Amino acid sequence: TGSTGEFYAIDYDEFRRMAKEQICILISHRFTGPKLADNIIVLDSGTVTESGNHHELLNQNAKYAEAWKMYNDHLTG
Repeated sequence: TGSTGEFYAIDYDEFRRMAKEQICILISHRFTGPKLADNIIVLDSGTVTESGNHHELLNQNAKYAEAWKMYNDHLTG
């Protein structure tokens, strides 16, 4: 599989369609998918360190928020 933005856009559209009808689990290191999730679980060395939706995790100001800031800084950099 490729790693272009187009590939991931198609992939996430399909994931959203599936998620309307059943419980789906998405494991990702990218921020485009988890941002859309009802619940995000953050792992650090195999241990759950945070959970919540995108906005809740940003408000916790922990690892997820730090990684999100780095991601956004890279995009706007």
